[in-house]
Amino acid sequence: MLLVVFGLMNAAVVVAGCGGGNTLASPEETASNTSLVTAQALGSPEAERELERRHEAQEIPAAAPGFGFGFGDRDRTRAAIERMQDRAFDALFKNTLFDHAIDQLPLRRAPLDVRQWVTIDPSYRLDTVGQRKRFYRMSEREQAGLLIRKPKHTLYARVDAERFYGMSERARAAAVRSFYRDAQKVFESQGIGDLVLVVTPLTETVGDLPALAVGRGGSASLTLLGRARSANGV
Repeated sequence: MLLVVFGLMNAAVVVAGCGGGNTLASPEETASNTSLVTAQALGSPEAERELERRHEAQEIPAAAPGFGFGFGDRDRTRAAIERMQDRAFDALFKNTLFDHAIDQLPLRRAPLDVRQWVTIDPSYRLDTVGQRKRFYRMSEREQAGLLIRKPKHTLYARVDAERFYGMSERARAAAVRSFYRDAQKVFESQGIGDLVLVVTPLTETVGDLPALAVGRGGSASLTLLGRARSANGV
């Protein structure tokens, strides 16, 4: 899961037997450099370590065409891999239509006075050996497709709790409805008709995003938490 705010650790294991070298090879050992670069961009430390190991061991084959002068084969291939890494990370962080819509929304504008946006992007997991094996069995084209972000159309609008509760309940509800109505038009202009807006208090971390109000399906309303301050505060 990729958490985007606006405004994995299974090491390869080698087991040496007494009589003849029983080795559990990691899936990275037989992967292509292109696949490793994609896995690294998706957050795999194993792929990053394997690429570094190949650099250090000078095992990178001289398969990439030369595009400069004065480089040895390994230097040319290292440069080619670095270019692949740049392209992979560019693809991973390329703005989506959802991102473009968020850019058009107002921050710090009364009455809702949103301070920060948070979105959640589900990402392909490479946490376990099984997940990594499945990944490396994919074609390089399928692997590259995983770099294209597909964010959930849920937008968390973080507001200052004191300011939010400083309004009357009626004013809070009106502020949320007005903001959701305007946001819905912006997202629909980008072809996104299933926006879910969650108003949540601004805190030091994004680990907890309790809902003060929710807008979906053409209507927005306060939650129980948003209608009245809880006994313990927010």
